[in-house]
Amino acid sequence: TARMTAIGGFFVAPILRNWYLALDKMFGSQMLLSTAAKKLVTDQLLFAPCFVAAFIIVNNLLQGKSMEMIENQLRLEYGNIIVTNWMLWVPAQVLNFRLIPLQYRLMFSNVVALFWNTYLAYKANSQTSPEDAKIVLFTEDS
Repeated sequence: TARMTAIGGFFVAPILRNWYLALDKMFGSQMLLSTAAKKLVTDQLLFAPCFVAAFIIVNNLLQGKSMEMIENQLRLEYGNIIVTNWMLWVPAQVLNFRLIPLQYRLMFSNVVALFWNTYLAYKANSQTSPEDAKIVLFTEDS
């Protein structure tokens, strides 16, 4: 849709490009395992949680949803979205930081993001009520 194209072009791409440049400034551009690990931890524990929340907020604001609705959705679904983020992006970013040269990292991320953004848009557009929300990250049986 036009909304997702705008979000991708004006929000996601510029932020990710600058984020990858910042990671290289912080940790260097070597494609060593130790460098990739530092980038991965920083990316997934500091950047991803903020970026996912920002994406959900921006997408919902562009749909005209109220902040109350957005806050409710984040409260109900954010934990599951972050866990799903880690399931997809940790392996993807290991490959990205370890094997992909800097000039191609954004392109690689965009390919993975095609699937991720589809999932995020689905979650952002879902109509979850507090009664329907069943957030289970860990159970006593696991």
